[in-house]
Amino acid sequence: MVQGDISIGIENHAPSQKHLVTEAFYTTSPLNHPLGQFQRRVICKKYIDPAEQDKRCIIVCRSVVDDELWPFEKNAPYANEVYWLLLEGNTTFANLKLYHKVQFSVCYPEIKMPCTRLKEHFKSLRQKFIHHATHAAIAN
Repeated sequence: MVQGDISIGIENHAPSQKHLVTEAFYTTSPLNHPLGQFQRRVICKKYIDPAEQDKRCIIVCRSVVDDELWPFEKNAPYANEVYWLLLEGNTTFANLKLYHKVQFSVCYPEIKMPCTRLKEHFKSLRQKFIHHATHAAIAN
């Protein structure tokens, strides 16, 4: 549980980040994933309604797949992402909602994606969730 005041800054969270306008930035930082490390080019913007600035913050991000200034390296996989994050505060708690969809590159057929590793990863996560949920139900 987190309590108290928070401030959401989107600055300095990526090693290769360019500020575009106020409350927006572009990053070329890598995506670390269970399948490995992927290149990314992401533009993010923070939205805050002035009437609700103490209660709600939304951050929306989208990949830039075809970037002439910072193109992807030819022989390395990249991620095509879209995600949003909503942070809502109230008097006692903060709610965090996250949507993240990622699709990995397929334009370089010589790069083989080890799908079995991803299946094993999600199978392990599912088993851990079921184990935890079962023990929580028994404890209550």
